[in-house]
Amino acid sequence: MKYLITILGLAIFLAVFDAWCAARRSLIPYKLNGEVTAKELRPEKHPGEDDVCLIETTDHGWIHIDSTIYPLVSVGDNVTKKFGSRTLTVNDGSERLEWSQDVDGMLVVLPTTTAIAVVLTVLAARRRRGSARNQ
Repeated sequence: MKYLITILGLAIFLAVFDAWCAARRSLIPYKLNGEVTAKELRPEKHPGEDDVCLIETTDHGWIHIDSTIYPLVSVGDNVTKKFGSRTLTVNDGSERLEWSQDVDGMLVVLPTTTAIAVVLTVLAARRRRGSARNQ
């Protein structure tokens, strides 16, 4: 039984961690106050669709960001943002930040996979108890 609980805990942890990583790309969870010192676009399997967009800032180093934010900043721009705010200030202008499609998808997938993991854990535990009683 303890192995089932461990596996369930691990599944929940990994789902939450994945959602957190997706949320961070929106920059909403960040506090920023620095200069963009570099930008890098790394094409993936489907260039233009799933590219990895990175910026380097003086206060955070390299940050993986959403592709919608990438064109909003340039090397040399000063970027500021309060933690949790949806407003990114780039030089003297401001840009509205939104959660990415990945985060929206995770809000559906996370509870669904967690519920499935709980149901499977309960069923496996009942099956183990039932087979132990029959012996």
